[in-house]
Amino acid sequence: MPEIPSPRAVRLAAPGWLDPRLVAGVLLVLVSVVVGAKVVSDADEYEQVWAARLDLAAGTVLACGDLTVRRVRFYGNGRRYLAARADPAGFVLARAVGADEFIARAALRPPGTATSLRLVTLPVQRHHVPVALGHGSLVDLYVTPKPEGGEPSGSSQLVLPRAVVASIDEGAGRFGAGSDLGVVLQVPEGKVAAVVAAAQRGALDLVRVPTGADGTAVPGGSPGGRGEQGG
Repeated sequence: MPEIPSPRAVRLAAPGWLDPRLVAGVLLVLVSVVVGAKVVSDADEYEQVWAARLDLAAGTVLACGDLTVRRVRFYGNGRRYLAARADPAGFVLARAVGADEFIARAALRPPGTATSLRLVTLPVQRHHVPVALGHGSLVDLYVTPKPEGGEPSGSSQLVLPRAVVASIDEGAGRFGAGSDLGVVLQVPEGKVAAVVAAAQRGALDLVRVPTGADGTAVPGGSPGGRGEQGG
């Protein structure tokens, strides 16, 4: 019988650099690496913004000591808040701000907005001042008239509601009585005379008004992102 020739073996050629499948595979790997690196980079990207150290009332003229810097990871709304690179001193709060709350740009008025306010220093006995009162606290000012001719002094009177504390001077002896504190209040220009007269009529009392009692304060916390305390 004649010998039947066997079929010729076909060898697979090694893929070249311009093979479409190899190029597509390399591109897919490169895209995956770039996207993964971008996701990791964005996840670790923090911004520094100002946050309140304590409750601050509406109308407070900000000082750097009222605020602290926090490192925050935002998700698309970071521009709503005051960056730590901006100087907050002198800006006026348009609404109450809770402790640890980020300072929103919309909550600020330009420096000099509170030009109609006057700073009035009042002598208040230590035990007639709420505990932990400080700059930015909100208080009602009451006066209890002095007794006249042995007659009862009468009931206390509200002199100025919702006044913002500018500062407290604890230096003894400034007002001739070591138990007095010098409490500086922000007083509307038209109320200054009544407040000064009240200090002459009797004993003064300051009653703390909880921040946000007017419904405008945002609860303390970290709106819009997750943060950690900075320096």
